[in-house]
Amino acid sequence: MRIAIAGVLVMVSAPVHADGTFFEADVGLMTPLGDDDYEQNIDESLKLGVRLGTRSGPRGLDVSVDFTPANDELDSALAEVGIQRFRFMVGGRYEHPLTPKARLFVRGAAGIDLVRVTASGEIFGQSFDTSETDVGRGLAISSGVLFDVGKVQLGAAVSGHAEVHGE
Repeated sequence: MRIAIAGVLVMVSAPVHADGTFFEADVGLMTPLGDDDYEQNIDESLKLGVRLGTRSGPRGLDVSVDFTPANDELDSALAEVGIQRFRFMVGGRYEHPLTPKARLFVRGAAGIDLVRVTASGEIFGQSFDTSETDVGRGLAISSGVLFDVGKVQLGAAVSGHAEVHGE
């Protein structure tokens, strides 16, 4: 199991309809935690995500897609390595008003974690280009604050993700 903490996420949320439908976009920093190999080979990386959902009162449901182009330490004189992570999740949330224009939220989600690794290079004059895709399970928990700013909401959150890959 690997855990990634998405540091402070800057979120923008805009209600699409008065019935509680919303769209969120977030930008954050992913910091890897896990086994020694994972922590030594993956550095902090940019995380981008979008969510579409609906709220009814303080509760809501959403679907999300996240993308992280992992900042890896695996390149060598022989090969260039790239790692991309995609998460497709379904989540639930609870929001609690702090002030008339600020809300605390807690969100939990589960879904698919897809990791794609590519490598290319040259060994003894022979070029190679290969890739592998691994599908695993992912869980996420986040909490933060959303502030009403005109017709949109701006916020910040801390999120923890756990992924299980392999046999």
